[in-house]
Amino acid sequence: MMRTILFVNFLQETRQLRSIVKQIPYAPEDSEMYFIDISTADKEKLGVDALSYLNNHYEDDTPCVWLMQPSHIASIHMPVKYMRLQLLLAMLRQFQNRYHLLDKATTACDSIGQILQRNILPQEIQLIARNRDVFTVRWNFCKEEHIFLFRGSQNVTHNLCRMIQQVRHEKKRTLQQQKIWIQNCLSAVTSAIEQAEYDKLRE
Repeated sequence: MMRTILFVNFLQETRQLRSIVKQIPYAPEDSEMYFIDISTADKEKLGVDALSYLNNHYEDDTPCVWLMQPSHIASIHMPVKYMRLQLLLAMLRQFQNRYHLLDKATTACDSIGQILQRNILPQEIQLIARNRDVFTVRWNFCKEEHIFLFRGSQNVTHNLCRMIQQVRHEKKRTLQQQKIWIQNCLSAVTSAIEQAEYDKLRE
């Protein structure tokens, strides 16, 4: 019995989807796990430096979607064109959800920026230690913990607002880059789905 594995990856440089198909011997009663061989040429085609896949670690006919590495689906009986459509649809849903989360985080960044411009500290700020005139402050933002260490002065609020603003700027820049990546990926996946569904109608 042979098992077919389809890998699909999005390359930001070309804004295209790349895919490879691998076939390996498969026995349902075999519990041994091993990494299948993925050649250098296959990895270059997918645009990755490394790619590992355990032979029977994943369930058949279940798409496994990853954001920054190749997504895949495996099957014993399903034709590759149906595997591809199922995987693309799963990628579309995952990337749409991811874009929604990035959008919410960007809105939160903007809201924090407006507060900081008025020289007001975010409510999430917590003083966790004070040693004489040295303060240690914690700020949880976008599921990330930031620790600030500074000496007290008459401008404590102003100085802390400035430090938080720097973190916020960097976070927003990262979010915007990720949103561009997701937007390009969504465009490529949507086009591929339209083509796959068109091909299916022509059968």
